Amino acid sequence: LTTERSPAESGLEMFIRTDGRDFTGRDALIDRMAAPDRWKMVLLDVDSGDLDPFYSHAVLHGDRHVGIVTSGSYGHRTGKTLALAYLREHGLRDRLSVDIIGRRFDARVLEKPPFDPENTRLKGRKER
Repeated sequence: LTTERSPAESGLEMFIRTDGRDFTGRDALIDRMAAPDRWKMVLLDVDSGDLDPFYSHAVLHGDRHVGIVTSGSYGHRTGKTLALAYLREHGLRDRLSVDIIGRRFDARVLEKPPFDPENTRLKGRKER
């Protein structure tokens, strides 16, 4: 989270309760949540080989700039290079690319985490 992105844009909308509550920034948050150009955080699978995406790399759809990477790295358990990014166009899922130091690499939005998407490892452990 940063001051540049709202909790709703960061995927935390399930924790936001505005009805019947008064707090500083409430009206601005409601307006931002309804705005068609709001950001949406996504998890990307990037085919970048040995280069890791990091903050401020561009996410593109064709030649259009549609988002920005916040962080990324190779996931040894998944065998994938993963990146968190904010997208302005919410329907995009594939045919994306990430520009890493002047080179473009194919990328796609992952709908679920690539490692233990059902959280069975944690749920399967016995309490001690």
